[in-house]
Amino acid sequence: MEIIVICLAAFLTAILTFFSGFGLGTILMPVFAIFFPIDIAIALTGVVHFTNNLFKISLVGKNADKEVLLRFGIPAIIASFAGAWLLLRITKMPSLLEYHLWNKNFEITPVKLVIALLLIFFSLLEILPSVTHEIKNYSDWRKVFDADEVNRLKAGFKSKGVYHSVDNAKNITIIGEVPSVEAIKGFMSNPELKAAMEKGGVIGIPDVKILNKI
Repeated sequence: MEIIVICLAAFLTAILTFFSGFGLGTILMPVFAIFFPIDIAIALTGVVHFTNNLFKISLVGKNADKEVLLRFGIPAIIASFAGAWLLLRITKMPSLLEYHLWNKNFEITPVKLVIALLLIFFSLLEILPSVTHEIKNYSDWRKVFDADEVNRLKAGFKSKGVYHSVDNAKNITIIGEVPSVEAIKGFMSNPELKAAMEKGGVIGIPDVKILNKI
């Protein structure tokens, strides 16, 4: 039964994050931690991450932007080795606290504490900006919007969806995700973005709202 639960959780999480682009580790690692020691759970999550990324590459890899790939891929590889080195060190540290509950013995180790805090941090720190503006023609605007994806990714802006008002189809709202408030402010003040909006037929000044998930 445990094998079925683990496989099903890995499969559903991989499918979900294929479309969202993030969240596999945040969702899957706690599931693995129920059945395995925390260091093993992290390693297994990495295996799922790796195989899931290979599957993504086989499907959509030909559409990947090389500049963005190098920009994020190289630091990610370096960080993965640094993370593995750190994991090996903190797993050898002694327990911080031991307690007895429901006829079972539990312990709080440095690695468990660090992972728990990181999961809480990344779950809560999700800034969702929305950009609303009126356009002249949707088809013309969409072509410019899709072509400008590289610049959005460079700025850390991940588009979550494009919507239009039920009362006015030319009133467009883009909801995305950014790592910080400074990132969205820098992105919106970028001259290249202003040029792209003019080319796409944006009318007036965009209405930008910065939301914090609670």
